[in-house]
Amino acid sequence: MTRRRSAGRRTGAPVFLPATFQGTQFRQGDTPILHLKPPAGIDDNRQRSKLDFLKQLNEKFGADKQDDSDLEARVRSYELAFQMQASGPEAVDLTKETDATKSLYGLDDPDTKAFGLNCLLARPSCRARSAIR
Repeated sequence: MTRRRSAGRRTGAPVFLPATFQGTQFRQGDTPILHLKPPAGIDDNRQRSKLDFLKQLNEKFGADKQDDSDLEARVRSYELAFQMQASGPEAVDLTKETDATKSLYGLDDPDTKAFGLNCLLARPSCRARSAIR
């Protein structure tokens, strides 16, 4: 029997693709990406060490589960999360955008502000993600 994935509340999600290709949700407010900053007291070296160890455990566990795209996606998401912690803050920093650009995206109109903000956030995050790969 084939397992069917549910789109859940995100009906536009690419549920027909492996979990590796699922996106990162942007939120409104001061923290567009949840958990972008590492916990207090955790520096990059310690975070990297923890992720390397976790990757080893996942590789051992997944050695006989080659067709489990969810496990591979989880491993990749940890790696991407670490990379986003390094480059993510720049990707969501809109202070460098000019007032003219913000206006073009509709941030000065309450009816279009939320959508425009999402579009404006997507632009630098796409550039940052392409630099990661």
